[in-house]
Amino acid sequence: MIASDREEPEESASEYWDEELFRHLQAQTMAILSQGDRLMPHYREDIASEHAFERAADTMPLIAVWGERFTHEGCAFSISVNARLVAQALMRHVHPNDPWFNDLRAAIIKDLSLVTRRTLISTIERTGLSPRVICDSI
Repeated sequence: MIASDREEPEESASEYWDEELFRHLQAQTMAILSQGDRLMPHYREDIASEHAFERAADTMPLIAVWGERFTHEGCAFSISVNARLVAQALMRHVHPNDPWFNDLRAAIIKDLSLVTRRTLISTIERTGLSPRVICDSI
């Protein structure tokens, strides 16, 4: 069994007058973030908490995996998404003062975290490799 110490983020309670536009802006920002190898998770031994990740955000990758540990339930790990990098990409399309900005940023962070978590768990289950080994091999 594989455990992650963070629950999946809750859905936003906001209602949008134009859901299609919201999804388009989200997709455009994800396209910017996907350039190069930015979507590849990096294992970071130097991170021990979300707070430490946020303090070092200027030097962190878009997606960091950290805190790998083995428990009686199996392998556990944490994932952090760099909100600053998401905000920088989002600002190409939406002004930070726009009412949608924070909700878009939260939705993108949620998507990146969920996809990374699901992919890592699936790979761990298929291969038996640890998150650190998987990230280092990408």
